[in-house]
Amino acid sequence: MLSTSEIDVIRRGCGELDEAGLTAFSLAAVHRVLPVYQVYGEMVRAARGHGPAHDALVAIARLLRGEGGLTSEKVRPVVDAALAGLGSDLSRIHGQSKFDLPEALAVEVVTAVTAALNGWKNASVDERLQAATGALEVDSVWSEGTAGETVSWERLTIQYQQQVRDLEELRSIDPTTAASTCRTIAYRSEREGMPYLDGMEELMKRLR
Repeated sequence: MLSTSEIDVIRRGCGELDEAGLTAFSLAAVHRVLPVYQVYGEMVRAARGHGPAHDALVAIARLLRGEGGLTSEKVRPVVDAALAGLGSDLSRIHGQSKFDLPEALAVEVVTAVTAALNGWKNASVDERLQAATGALEVDSVWSEGTAGETVSWERLTIQYQQQVRDLEELRSIDPTTAASTCRTIAYRSEREGMPYLDGMEELMKRLR
């Protein structure tokens, strides 16, 4: 588990970012763990919200980078639809007759993504901090639930270091290259999600 001082590093970092930086940071944090939700939805048909959630995260990222002629007014309905799907999935997952580690992980990801989307809607530092810490909680729950069989506590440390790296890059961002930096961070977080994809597929096969 992370210490209070380590969480404080994330909290202070979020407080030092401007609106664009905070948006890019929270999107990257949840996009990194999003494959957990993707795999769960593929194997448990009752969960259908991954696609709309992914679309909403991508739409916000494109808006942030000034791509596709998007405006907040165009993106907000996409986000609202995703939030509705996330809320429905959260109820469905909690209602599963078998609530095991995959369900616990899916709940953590759904909760983190919900916080990121609401954070964007409400321009809230606290909600986007919750998104980042919620993403970290995925590894914490995973490690506690498997005793190191699928992932280890090292995975939590790696994700924490990735978040600290993102904060540092966004804190010192050059306005003239902001869009490029946000794009780099976004694409990198998708690549860094591959261990979650592979690990969740392995976990689901083993437990299902």
